[in-house]
Amino acid sequence: MVHESNPNDYAAGDAGNASGRYTTGSNGIPPMLPSVRSVWLDAFNDPVAGISAYTPCVHTCNLFGDGENRLVIADEDRKLKIWKGTQKASEHPLLDTPVAICSYISENTAPRLPALAVAAGSHIYIYRNLRPYYKFVLPPENVNTEEQDIWQKVMEGEIVIGEAVAQLTRLQVRAGDAGVVLQTRSLQLMNIGDPDAKMAFVEHWQGQPLVATTVITCMDVVKQAIDEPDAVSCLVVGTESGRILILNPAGTAIVKNIWVGITPAMIAVQGELDVGYRITVAGRDGKLYHIRNGELSQTIIQLEAQPVGLVRLAKHVAVGCMNDVVHAYTPTGHKSWSLYLPCHILAMQRMEVTGQRNTKALIVALSNGEVRVYNEKLLVSVHVSPNPVTALWFGRYGREDNTLLAITKSGALDIKMLPRTANLE
Repeated sequence: MVHESNPNDYAAGDAGNASGRYTTGSNGIPPMLPSVRSVWLDAFNDPVAGISAYTPCVHTCNLFGDGENRLVIADEDRKLKIWKGTQKASEHPLLDTPVAICSYISENTAPRLPALAVAAGSHIYIYRNLRPYYKFVLPPENVNTEEQDIWQKVMEGEIVIGEAVAQLTRLQVRAGDAGVVLQTRSLQLMNIGDPDAKMAFVEHWQGQPLVATTVITCMDVVKQAIDEPDAVSCLVVGTESGRILILNPAGTAIVKNIWVGITPAMIAVQGELDVGYRITVAGRDGKLYHIRNGELSQTIIQLEAQPVGLVRLAKHVAVGCMNDVVHAYTPTGHKSWSLYLPCHILAMQRMEVTGQRNTKALIVALSNGEVRVYNEKLLVSVHVSPNPVTALWFGRYGREDNTLLAITKSGALDIKMLPRTANLE
């Protein structure tokens, strides 16, 4: 484990503090060290944009093939918001609360317009030219046969509701060790206290088979054969039931179904599907799991706190934890370095700079308003936002390649650009 010992690694204040923490100024904002400055140019700020979204729901892509990347935000108010330049261009209603959005090339035919995928509930809504094109529905999960039998008997009157609840309770306790969980319908019945309400609940489901539904928790994209910007790609989806699904390029069928056993909170993908790929999964149990070419690795990394961010870098996968630390791991699971931060991590994003100097860096937004850029473990830029940043996206926007888009807690939209002379070494 490598501790930040370089004075430049601290953005402010008491750099000599052995704990790595520092004191804030009189206005509550930490004073900057002269040696660590912001590399960004302010381009646009809209303090009343009214956006409520997190990093997985912020994206830019060339929606119409005109060479101009637009900002797409899947807002928590169930709206797909499109920004062009400094203006909001359009809004489109969504049927459920979104959890992630991605764009990818789904076919080789020209023109190669990207498809926009929005994950919400148990569906993936795929758009082309901002028009609904296809809806993918997650397949139902297998239901425990004993749980099915209990519901069959109570509906046919073979056992009373009280006995059914007792059997479900015993099944839940016994199945907990085996990794099987009861369906939502069973849990709802067990939580109803009033006998008449229990009777009404069973009558409501009379004649309907017990099915296991699941929802999407995270989504990413993997290239199919070659690592090119306009190469055909496939969606990678994590589900509440503990599975990683890889869809075909059209998004109509599952080509890989990988059982992890733990609900994935975040995923990071490396490589190509036909050549060789790795998927790092940050689970809700506070562990990192690794999938290589469709096979779950036996190497499991126990984190000391719950993960809050997962980013794929050039040679590492960086995971931010709730104890204010970012750890970097190699694809084989070995820890390379750690960053000890002064306050909570709110958002993390990959920064792949294109141009004269190709650099893959890490952007971290902190609860004190700081937005830091790290090249490996070295701090190369710091700027302070008036409000804490809750969502980050780095990439091409408009016709500018290296743009940082930030959404703050107050709903503001902030756009910054990286000058071509910026030094991130």
